[in-house]
Amino acid sequence: MNYVTTSAVLTVSTDPLDDGDLMGQAVEFTDVCATNKYAHITNLLLLDTDSQGAEIDVYIFRSDPGSLGTVNEPMSLTAAQIDLLIGAVHIQATDYFRTSDKQLACVHPSPILVPSDGTSVWIACEARFPATYASGEIEIKLCAQREDDQ
Repeated sequence: MNYVTTSAVLTVSTDPLDDGDLMGQAVEFTDVCATNKYAHITNLLLLDTDSQGAEIDVYIFRSDPGSLGTVNEPMSLTAAQIDLLIGAVHIQATDYFRTSDKQLACVHPSPILVPSDGTSVWIACEARFPATYASGEIEIKLCAQREDDQ
């Protein structure tokens, strides 16, 4: 096994979010798996440059789920999108720590199996507490343990 880190910036609404609101459409995280090999997501790091420190649910999909509803309104998952869901991580307010003017949350979920039928995952976030992200973005980094390429 070897480890890989991949990151992406999730574009989020700059309007105030309420509990249950879709923060932004899903974004792709590439190279999580090697071709025809599985991986386990072992770590998730969220950089909150607006220092909101708000609770967020992070949904991880095995392929592009398409539209998850209207941003800034309650997220709406179809049965087909639920079939694509491979994991979810709840980031609590207590998971954050402050670094100067930003907040970081680092969570270690039970390993989330990423199937070997692709190399990417898609992530979307749902607000679990009212917050406003003036910058319009949140950076997320994933660490995955990949099956060896042998």
